[in-house]
Amino acid sequence: MTVNRCLLLILSAVRGLPSPSESLVFVNEPRSWEDARSYCRKKYSDLATPESVEEMSRLQQSVEPKYRGDVWIGLKGAAQQPWLWSGNANLQYTHWRSGQPTDRDLCVQAWDERGWFVLDPSPWWFLCYVENSSPKYVMIRETKTWIAAQSYCREHYVDLASIESQEDEELVWKVSEGHPVWIGLFKDSWEWVGQRRSSSRYWAAETEMSGTGEDCAAVRTSEGGRWYRHLCSVTNPFVCQYSEKRQFVRLVLEAKDGVDLNDPNVNKALLEQIKAKLKEQGLSDDAHLQWRENEDGIFKKVERKMRVADEL
Repeated sequence: MTVNRCLLLILSAVRGLPSPSESLVFVNEPRSWEDARSYCRKKYSDLATPESVEEMSRLQQSVEPKYRGDVWIGLKGAAQQPWLWSGNANLQYTHWRSGQPTDRDLCVQAWDERGWFVLDPSPWWFLCYVENSSPKYVMIRETKTWIAAQSYCREHYVDLASIESQEDEELVWKVSEGHPVWIGLFKDSWEWVGQRRSSSRYWAAETEMSGTGEDCAAVRTSEGGRWYRHLCSVTNPFVCQYSEKRQFVRLVLEAKDGVDLNDPNVNKALLEQIKAKLKEQGLSDDAHLQWRENEDGIFKKVERKMRVADEL
């Protein structure tokens, strides 16, 4: 004799979200940065990590309109602080001046054949990288801090100049005409939760370069979402983010003769029974279950021959 068996795939979308607008949650409960992160990791996924202009805009929209203060985001001072180019490229070619780099400052100037040196981010002339141009660098004869120079280059050109070879450096000397200029090299002292790094920055003025001991970042909603650094023990509201988590479960069910498991009413009833069982085992109320369909529908019918001994 034969027994009908049906293979069933279930998609369990725990904390899954149907649209980007629902992926951020503003929590108006002032907490320290660590407590805020613990809350987000327990209830959602983690503190928000806005790494683009679009994501910053969404984050600001998620905050209650009446709230005009600072909110924690998932950016914190990093234990490891590598030298990176402004475009987030790793440092490969180097030409440090004797005695450089020091641990005191975070931004780098190029000057002449004696090499690079680090400096506090005070106003100087600077070099921007120009795409599809010869020469590929342009000197801006305006004194700006390193952060302001970076913003200027990104707005009008591509980014602050990066130097990847001896040939590039000789071109820098030529274009800068012997003047000390900011280039795009800096010590990256910040990282997103999960130890991710990004060249995207939205700091207010020189906030990134100052503030001893202020190792946690917050968005100031009253200033267009600019980032400020704080002591991590300061209490602020915060924004959590969801990330979609999916778990696929394959089940094998035995159907009685005459029962059509592809019937929509049967599908619905089975799903409710399964969800009730999973809740007894700790499934959260916001979990969403659904069938996964394939070319043969939800179920694939399999016939297995059974020996008489199996029935005894």
